[in-house]
Amino acid sequence: RTLNLTVFLEGLYNNGTGTMRQVQDCTDGETTFNKFPGITVDSLSVLLANPISPWAYVYQSHALPVNPDGTISLTVPAIYSGNYYIAIRHRSSIETWNAVPVSFSGSTITYNFTTAAAQAFGSNQKKVSAGCNVFALYMGDIASVTGGQDGYVDIFDNNDVFNKAQGGLFGYLTADLTGDGFVDVFDLVIVFNNMQNSVGMITPPNPGKKK
Repeated sequence: RTLNLTVFLEGLYNNGTGTMRQVQDCTDGETTFNKFPGITVDSLSVLLANPISPWAYVYQSHALPVNPDGTISLTVPAIYSGNYYIAIRHRSSIETWNAVPVSFSGSTITYNFTTAAAQAFGSNQKKVSAGCNVFALYMGDIASVTGGQDGYVDIFDNNDVFNKAQGGLFGYLTADLTGDGFVDVFDLVIVFNNMQNSVGMITPPNPGKKK
């Protein structure tokens, strides 16, 4: 089966073009270059989860290329023919599930997260367009007390971005939320605002986790 998705990532979205910028890498602190070949913006993971408790993940696909228009296409084995939640994981973003289980009975399944906040479970997306309604995954979940992502944007994430910005770090880093190859004040604005708004995962297993 072919699963076609559309997902935007908050820090990469360009309101002027209605598309996402390609993430940059940098090795010398001055010159940046596209991290991925062709038009690939970044990569992420897509997971399928059962529609009932305990909502176990049944299938995962990783390192999937994302296009500037947010489109992602992947092949799902035909044995997965029931109804499933679709979960998106990205190295710098809040894990986000779609609103309701989707039928995988057909040969092609299409789902667009970007058209409304409510396309995500708990309406857990951010409006990123000043004009029309365009929504993206919240970014800023990059650190925790144990070191990895924990489903929240909090002081650990804010401190990680702040310290890397103060140190002038550059490259393809999780703290570079805008994807320009540098950790700076623009990344700090994103993580700080999301921390102030108590952004976090809202999923069927954790429906109240955001607050």
